[in-house]
Amino acid sequence: MLGVSYARNFFDSDQRPLRKFLTSWEGPTLLIHGRQDELVPYAAAIEHRRIVPQSSLVTLENAGHGLPITHPDEVSKAILEWLQPVEANQSQTKRQANLGRLTQSRLPFDASSLPPVTGFSLVILMLLIAVATFASEDLASIGAGLMVARGTFGWDHALLAVFVGILAGDIALYVAGRILGRKVVTLPPFSWYVSAQKMDRGAAWFEREGAKVIIASRFIPGSRLPTYVAAGVLKAPFWKFLGFFMIATIFWTPFIVGISFLLGNQILSFWEIYESFAIWVLIGVILLIYALFHIGLPMATHKGRRKLLSRWKRISRWEFWPPFVFYPPVVAYVLFLAIKYRSLMIFTASNPGIPGGGFVGESKKDMLDLLPEAQGHVARFVVLNEDSDYERAVSEFMTSNELSFPIVLKPDVGDRGHGVLIADSLEQIATFMGERNPNDAPVLLQEFIPGEEFGVFYARRPSEERGSVISVTEKQLISVHGDGRHTLEELILDDERAVCMAPLFFKRHMAQLDTVIPAGEHFQLVHVGTHARGALFLDANHLITPELEAAFDTIAASSTGFYFGRFDIRTPSADTLKNGGSFHILELNGVTSEATHIYDPNTSLWTAYRTLFEQWDLAFAIGKENVARGSKVAGFLDAVRLIFRFKIQPDSKPDTAAPARA
Repeated sequence: MLGVSYARNFFDSDQRPLRKFLTSWEGPTLLIHGRQDELVPYAAAIEHRRIVPQSSLVTLENAGHGLPITHPDEVSKAILEWLQPVEANQSQTKRQANLGRLTQSRLPFDASSLPPVTGFSLVILMLLIAVATFASEDLASIGAGLMVARGTFGWDHALLAVFVGILAGDIALYVAGRILGRKVVTLPPFSWYVSAQKMDRGAAWFEREGAKVIIASRFIPGSRLPTYVAAGVLKAPFWKFLGFFMIATIFWTPFIVGISFLLGNQILSFWEIYESFAIWVLIGVILLIYALFHIGLPMATHKGRRKLLSRWKRISRWEFWPPFVFYPPVVAYVLFLAIKYRSLMIFTASNPGIPGGGFVGESKKDMLDLLPEAQGHVARFVVLNEDSDYERAVSEFMTSNELSFPIVLKPDVGDRGHGVLIADSLEQIATFMGERNPNDAPVLLQEFIPGEEFGVFYARRPSEERGSVISVTEKQLISVHGDGRHTLEELILDDERAVCMAPLFFKRHMAQLDTVIPAGEHFQLVHVGTHARGALFLDANHLITPELEAAFDTIAASSTGFYFGRFDIRTPSADTLKNGGSFHILELNGVTSEATHIYDPNTSLWTAYRTLFEQWDLAFAIGKENVARGSKVAGFLDAVRLIFRFKIQPDSKPDTAAPARA
């Protein structure tokens, strides 16, 4: 009689399908329920009677669940008595229901009317909360607090469930570390949440501070898992670990459950009033809880406030925006130029001597080889072949060129400073080479050039004898200064520039974050002049002079098919560069390189876009002129192949930290 919709309710854990059906049901209805039912509380029968105003409720006082089996006689009697008026067409329908009950049936559900969960249902609920702490201790605690606010169960049950779950989970972390040792971080699910570096830091912290770290880590987001695993790896005394852990949990659990309870009363009251806006209420609750634990709590400490400042700077300053946020307007403008020039890829003809014009994936060696008559300006280099004896090759290269350490290793095909090492010894080179994958790009070994680093963007139209320098960028390698009192982590957070990229520096220097830097010592955070790797870029266009342009005109004129791109160089000083004096070219970049002075913190977003638009205008114009002179345009499929070949290059050392230099 009730149909498929009613039957489907038994396959759904959510009771809303049943509620929807019952509120729309017009016919006679009989409800039979056991008052002692622990699976479906008796309160459900009361609520069903309310929303079905024509219904009759028969309560079996000493019965539980499964009434047709446990109490067949009482059930049969109730059904037979109810069927008599139904068959005589004398039973009540919804239209004939009492006006008072009809009015009550239209009211929203009142959660406060539900009695507390008891008996077996309470045990199951507490067990579910305990298990939920394995996924997220904080969310499980918040959920328990909201249930207390709703009256589902009492404080004692909530605290016990959360405490037992946290106790079991954290003991499991300790035991895993103790049994499996350091390899625990290589095994899922531990490898999903903690790296070897984080565990090493947790171990160092634990060894230095002792068991009190257990208490501190309970209140520091992200530190609990690596610290507890590290305690197991270091074989800390179990009972001592357990004692300090219980002290921390005794303070933490009532706090987070209590906050959720206090807020929960307000949230639930608001929910009852504005139930029709439930989705927005839910979003508001989530945002409020997130703000409390991710903004409110960090604001209580200096370290937390500096980390929030770091996050805010990366959001508010466009120079730190990810490519998918920053580049859509540039891509749109390039598409506009493609329509204007009637060719999507004509810009690849801007540098006929480079495959694809230097669109992507160009070899650093091949690019530098374009400058045969400028070798005095090019930092000396050699490519280490995979099948060669690299130690012998390194020694021969350094001996023949009268070089000493340090020396630079970088992938011949690289991107934004990935995989670069400034090595101080053959041992470091051996480690670097040993960590490479068989399919990695060849390694380019290059002499280390001291001095200041700059990016010089040069462009020349083929129809003109002279080109121009359209951008000069000063690249500052960030360092922090020790005072003998603060750790490296604290120095990074307190430095107004370093704090902007604190997560990057934390990851790179993980093993040294807790080290106190001696007074007067400079700890260099960045060793590669790349903005994405942490370097500070400053607008140095004031260095553009006729002498500077003449120097790069001479170098570009000696090249084979280079008209447009950026030279990354080092020079003794800015004045030397300004006068067109001594400098060494580290890399030459093609058509998709940028006029990087735009990343100066004082450059506005609009100025950056305008500069890039002008740059792409020039790239398309130079490409058009070269095509008219017989140069070929890379096909779209050729460009796709270049991108694919470049992107599948493994990066064996994506963020290598070289030794700190004063």
